[in-house]
Amino acid sequence: MRSALYHNQVSIFRTRGKPSSRCCGYHENEDILRVSLCNCARLRNGKRQSSIVKGKQVMRDEGKRNELDARGAGNWTAIAIRVTLGSLLVACAEVPAVAQLPPALEARIETTVREVGSLETVRATEIRCEVKGQATLVSIVPEGTQVKQGDLLVEFDDSKLQDRLATSKIALESAAAAVVAAKQDLEQAQQQGSLNLTIARQALALVAVEQERVLGKNGTLALELLEVQSALDVARLRLMSAEKRLVGMDESDVHYAELQLVMKEAQAAIRLGDARQQLLTGVETRRRKLQGQLALAEAEQEVKSRAAEQLGLVRSAEANLRATSAAEQVQKKQVADIEEQIKRCKIHAPQAGTVMHVRAMTGRTGRQTLAAGSTVRERQPLLRLPDLSEWQMRVSVNESRIARVRVGAPARVSLDAIPGEVFQGKVKRVSATPEPAMWFEADVKRYAVTVSLDQQPEFARFGLTGEVEIRLPKR
Repeated sequence: MRSALYHNQVSIFRTRGKPSSRCCGYHENEDILRVSLCNCARLRNGKRQSSIVKGKQVMRDEGKRNELDARGAGNWTAIAIRVTLGSLLVACAEVPAVAQLPPALEARIETTVREVGSLETVRATEIRCEVKGQATLVSIVPEGTQVKQGDLLVEFDDSKLQDRLATSKIALESAAAAVVAAKQDLEQAQQQGSLNLTIARQALALVAVEQERVLGKNGTLALELLEVQSALDVARLRLMSAEKRLVGMDESDVHYAELQLVMKEAQAAIRLGDARQQLLTGVETRRRKLQGQLALAEAEQEVKSRAAEQLGLVRSAEANLRATSAAEQVQKKQVADIEEQIKRCKIHAPQAGTVMHVRAMTGRTGRQTLAAGSTVRERQPLLRLPDLSEWQMRVSVNESRIARVRVGAPARVSLDAIPGEVFQGKVKRVSATPEPAMWFEADVKRYAVTVSLDQQPEFARFGLTGEVEIRLPKR
């Protein structure tokens, strides 16, 4: 006799992620499982009850095997699926063969995210490279060293900075000398310009005086006219006197010829005096006036030229002084900056603590270990001085599950160094940006999640490995 034939079909749907390789198709990240069961029971030759019993026994055995598998894999949700499936089979076996099964059932499964993380302190003072550009390490305090405030932590090679400082100091001295010379040039320009302007103004005054001397009321022109007038008067008197004496004198008289000569000389003097007088009162007067005006205008122009020249020299000297002063300030700033960079080549501990090295990502080579000779960049983290009074866990969660991790979600932490002890906590922070990835997993995005601890472990060391189980919210 053929036993009852059971046809079981399990359909599983999920919202995200790829199905697991397990037989049930369950994945740790699945949230909604739709379980549909279709049973077609055919009872032949009066063996219905025995088939049902056999079916129940098969489901019990199957449930036990699945339970063992689930326990071995740490997958408790698989147990729930198998138990639910067995219950449905039993219920369906007790109804007539023609009865319809209920529609698909929805089971809301609450899952967790488990990741391995490391223990770190909540607060830590970070030591960074403050030297501009790049710097080469000369020495760095070993990791784990207990230091006191003021202890030397890091020293960089400052030989190139010392060379730059020497060159900059020489340039600063040259700039300072240029400033002194510029100040002297300015003073000289001011003095020389003032002297030249004074000379020009004095020359203008002399021209004005000379014009007054020539053309003034008592000037040389007036005196010359007076002299000419006097000479004319004398010549006329001599002429009149000679003419009177010649009246009635015989030509044979000895004095006749002499008087004739006097008359001619007087007449010539009168003609010369008249011409001289006309010249002085006419053309000569205008010539001397124009000559004086020209000299005065030239003197005034000289004064203006000297004033403009003085202003130009002074302004040029002032501009030169400003330029040299600015260059000196630039050199001073450069020297001060280099001196500050040299000071930053030695980093001292701002507080007491235990030194932890910060390892930087270096592309294909992985993480860089800092040692003497290593090259570091500006603002690169070098060391941390952690506060050992408060600890937290830091894990990296794959991008496929990070969307369901929420701040405030409960978490359980177990440390490998403290087996059997579980610490309760909650999600404190979820990073908004992915962590730097190695070159061989550049396509994998992982996000940092920080979990705070409700109770601090008695034994704690920086970097202790532990497992973090974050409970995800129900859908």
